[in-house]
Amino acid sequence: MMATRALVRGLVALLPAVVVAVAGAGVAVVAILTVLAVLVVVLQVVPELLAAPDPTAPGVRRRSRFATAARPRVAEPVRAPADLRRMETLVAARVQSALGVDNWLRPLVADIATTRLGQHGADWSRAGAHSIPDPLWALIRPDRPQPVERDGPGISFAELELIVDQLEAL
Repeated sequence: MMATRALVRGLVALLPAVVVAVAGAGVAVVAILTVLAVLVVVLQVVPELLAAPDPTAPGVRRRSRFATAARPRVAEPVRAPADLRRMETLVAARVQSALGVDNWLRPLVADIATTRLGQHGADWSRAGAHSIPDPLWALIRPDRPQPVERDGPGISFAELELIVDQLEAL
């Protein structure tokens, strides 16, 4: 838009050269006026072309949808779902005592093992120690005794990690 205005101003500046040429003035005068008119256009248009356009200005061409979609995006950090964070908190609290392991973690792990083995048509209570490795089997076996000390130690995080690995391998 601004370039168009500059071009119009340049053409207006060229008008005297046209008038002088029609009036019969010398070629030198017409040439000088033409050069001055071109100089006016260049001095007005070039700075406008070099200036960065205001992206909010009307008539400014914006990026195409394709260009916007094709540019690389910065990945946002992935956060664990709220249910997973809640489960991590519960497990961390319950594995510290023998009662928490027996009353809360054991039924949860047994349910997961039943589901995982059920996908393969197996039943963990019948398969038993033959198909389920320790310490997973030691935790979910049906004849597991109740803890002697309710406030006694639960299981370590290393043992819990091994149990989770064994569940994933079922």
